[in-house]
Amino acid sequence: MSTRALTLGARSILIVFAAVAVCATANSAHAQHPSRSHATVEGYFIGDFLGEYRLRVEGERRSSGDIDLDPTLGGGLRVGMQSGIFAAGLMTEFRGYGNDEYNDRDFVFDVSPYIGVRIPLVDHGGTRMRLRGTVPLGFSVLKPRGDVYGDERYLGFNTGALGGLELVFGNVGLFTDVGVRYHRVYASEDLGPLGDVKANLSWAQLSVNAGLHLEF
Repeated sequence: MSTRALTLGARSILIVFAAVAVCATANSAHAQHPSRSHATVEGYFIGDFLGEYRLRVEGERRSSGDIDLDPTLGGGLRVGMQSGIFAAGLMTEFRGYGNDEYNDRDFVFDVSPYIGVRIPLVDHGGTRMRLRGTVPLGFSVLKPRGDVYGDERYLGFNTGALGGLELVFGNVGLFTDVGVRYHRVYASEDLGPLGDVKANLSWAQLSVNAGLHLEF
């Protein structure tokens, strides 16, 4: 799928999420829900889909360096605080990228502070359902496969927008998020076939997260 189509899809997700959030905020004014602050820990699986590597060398686009990405698998851990409808914390994630032509996969490690909202939809008898929105912005390290871009680690950033639902029974629950994640990493050294150049590699993918939610 093209980057333009992926961008349009991301905009559609954000528009739908914003509309639902406005409605849920109005409804939640009548819902009974605890206003106390609490800590949260979430462990989850990651599935990223669609998208491609997009290469720029010395500021110029190199479409010949584009690589379509297969579905990407990974895992993550989030630790945060929630107060009322607002949430903030830190997420750490690990992914492996590649396609059928790769002998090995590229690995990316992300450390990303995030902010978000957790809007109550249901709160009854210890069961709570919330609408979630999360926006991460953080630091990324890419370890590429050595036979193409050398054996260095490239540094950059990641961001995105995720929306979903969480269902909590007492202090334990499940959650799922759907959205878009964007990464960009930079290099200014010998990149194998490209030589000693300044380059950056970026990619955006549809992201699906699902996992366990704990409250303390």
